Amino acid sequence: MGKAGAVSPGPAMTVLGVMIVWIAAIVRGMAVGYVVVQVLIWHAFCLARPWTLWGPAVAVAWGCGAIAYLRHHLPRWPLVCADTAAYASSGV
Repeated sequence: MGKAGAVSPGPAMTVLGVMIVWIAAIVRGMAVGYVVVQVLIWHAFCLARPWTLWGPAVAVAWGCGAIAYLRHHLPRWPLVCADTAAYASSGV
């Protein structure tokens, strides 16, 4: 429930919120898939230098965590900032 006297956002805003969550989860899932495919393509390079896998591992773990979070919550600005920071710092 919202604050007393607050106006309900209505069905259009509810649908918009659901669509934002779905689109964010789909985009994050595509990013996770892309990282996995790139690691598979470059597996010889990654096996020769295992320390280079930390970036893709962080990106995949964070992406899966973000998708799990988005299953039950709307994305808020702290998540968006943390998501951007995680991917920027992982080097992917």
